[in-house]
Order: sequence, then C-alpha cells, then structure tokens
Amino acid sequence: MTRSEIITEFLDSDIFSKWHWFHYHFSFYLQGREHPFAKSIVDAIFNIGEKVNGADEDFILKLSSISGKEKDVQHYEQLMQILSEILILQKCVTYEWENLIKYEYEPITMNSKKNPELNIITQDYIIGLEVKSPSIVEHAKNRTNKHYQMLA
Repeated sequence: MTRSEIITEFLDSDIFSKWHWFHYHFSFYLQGREHPFAKSIVDAIFNIGEKVNGADEDFILKLSSISGKEKDVQHYEQLMQILSEILILQKCVTYEWENLIKYEYEPITMNSKKNPELNIITQDYIIGLEVKSPSIVEHAKNRTNKHYQMLA
C-alpha cells in the first residue's frame, strides 16, 4: 500500500464513523493537513507494509476497529498495545539484518499455541518477537501508592 492508500483506509474506517481516541489526529487529513501523531502511525505502517505482506492492512484494521465506546480506558490500553507492536515491528523491518531471508507476520505453528507478532528469518537464526506493553493507566494509578519513586 502507498501512504495515500493507508490514509484513505483510515479516513474510510471506524475512526470517523464511531467514537475513537485518534479521531482528532486523523481528522487533519480531511483538511489537507497532517498531524504529527497520525503521520508517525502512517509512516510506520507504510514501512512495515513494504517488508511484511499484509501487515499494513492488518494494523489499519486493528487500530480503527477499537472504537465506539467514548473515552473507554480498555480501548485506550488496547490502542497502546497495538502502537507498541507497530513501533517494534517498524524498528525491526528498517534494521539492516545480516543474511536476512524473510519476515513472517504472525506465524502459526502446529505444535504451539503461541503466536509471535513477527519472525525474522536469517540464514543463521530465527528471532521470534512477541510484543507486550504494560498498562499505562494502571501504572499511573499505582504510582501514588509507592513511598519512593526514582525518576530516570
């Protein structure tokens, strides 16, 4: 998919037909402008889609379908998880792997119920990536319960 096709898919998605956390950011495209947050998502999905067949369409669907419940915290957390996946996968597909053979997006194995987001297959090894992100909202709630905090 091209960047324009990705943007069009977002514009035709549930981000605009239902309540969505990212509506504001993607609505800039309707005015011929681009919000930096939406741009970073579109660019990352484009980079992933160039190397991993079908992942671009899947990420657009995943992001846009988490909609319909106004200011729902669980939806927000799900969106943060997907953005984490997008960030990590983009870093992986733009990295210069030595002896890269191919990427496998959400590969399924017969003997395991585990389903990583990405396998990076080289001549020498296979790296399976499963991306998990902590609950940011829970972390913020629990911060005040800690007697000591160390900022870094």
